[in-house]
Amino acid sequence: MSINERLQMVIKMNDMTNAAFADKIGVQRSSISHVLAGRNKPSVDFIQKILKNFPKVDPGWLITGERVGKTSQEQNANVDKDLVESFSSSDKDLDGQIVGEPSELKSQTFEDKVSDEGPLIYGGKIIGKACKNNNSDQEDRKIDQIIVFYNDGTYETLSS
Repeated sequence: MSINERLQMVIKMNDMTNAAFADKIGVQRSSISHVLAGRNKPSVDFIQKILKNFPKVDPGWLITGERVGKTSQEQNANVDKDLVESFSSSDKDLDGQIVGEPSELKSQTFEDKVSDEGPLIYGGKIIGKACKNNNSDQEDRKIDQIIVFYNDGTYETLSS
């Protein structure tokens, strides 16, 4: 996949037109057209503007097509406000039970609350499908990392 195709994918994933994308990142509309057509390659300044305005885009993926490092958002430790607001807009968890204070949450177990099947959804878009794994060799798996998002926009990473 070329950088032109990856750029087109970023535009589509954000439900934008080429003109709206150009306006958002602050470049001429013809620049977007020329890059997407393959006439020009994007400059470093052009790529920096994309990464500044779309912090969820992985810089390594945008430039090389491979996930090299963390996204701009992960590097700056920013949390997707829409995601946090969608969780904090309700006082109920996914099963409809009222969510308690953090001290109460620590004592609860969530073993049966995660579905083994169904769509994986991020930002209101289906990004994949979870699959049920009946392999008995998987029983030795342990949790490696948990990320906790707080309603004040901060988060904490808990590693084993």
